[in-house]
Amino acid sequence: MLTPISVCSILFVSLSLLPSQAATSGTFRLQVEGKDAGFERFNSTADPGRITLNSTSETRSGATARKVVTSTEYRDNRPARYSLEINSGNRVEKYLLMFTPSAVNISIEVNGRKTERTRPAGKEIVLLDRDVWHHYQILLARYDLKSLGKQRFRVFIPQATFREYNAEVEYKGITNVKVGEEKKQAYRYNIILADGFEVNAVADQTGRPFSIEVPAEKMKVVLE
Repeated sequence: MLTPISVCSILFVSLSLLPSQAATSGTFRLQVEGKDAGFERFNSTADPGRITLNSTSETRSGATARKVVTSTEYRDNRPARYSLEINSGNRVEKYLLMFTPSAVNISIEVNGRKTERTRPAGKEIVLLDRDVWHHYQILLARYDLKSLGKQRFRVFIPQATFREYNAEVEYKGITNVKVGEEKKQAYRYNIILADGFEVNAVADQTGRPFSIEVPAEKMKVVLE
């Protein structure tokens, strides 16, 4: 069995290794109060110094369907570009974020009406948008198991008023999970966002989540 110390160096450098990895893909299934509520399909492609992550998700609450399409580009371990399109009923929202070393330029289009704005963005941020589940891999890859304990990161959440927030991540131990027909070793984490919003995650050596749970919303996503 691997111990936290034996995998610490893998997780510590996994973000920097992402651009050299082969393309990956997968599907998260969303459950709310134990019932199926949608999915997120994601994939990533990598080139030297750059990784691009794309996703399409569909969720349903009652008679309302919501489709979200994203594209996230990292260059040299920092967000460079993020696009988000949300279709819900007759409302269409499109967002394009272009990151500079100290800020993010934002273009917004809602039902054809366009606006622009600029917000500050720190140098060491992680992009972690609301309900964009594959974003958690980048955050968890930055956790250093040599140090353990609670580690604080800065995350930028576009769907939360385009602001930076604290993300406090704590390693909680090793567990086993079943993925398809295969049982795999995994690592449990507790994440506190914005000084109070709790998320629990189980991930592999690279930080790729097998499951993510939001207790306050009785919501859970599971990797197929």
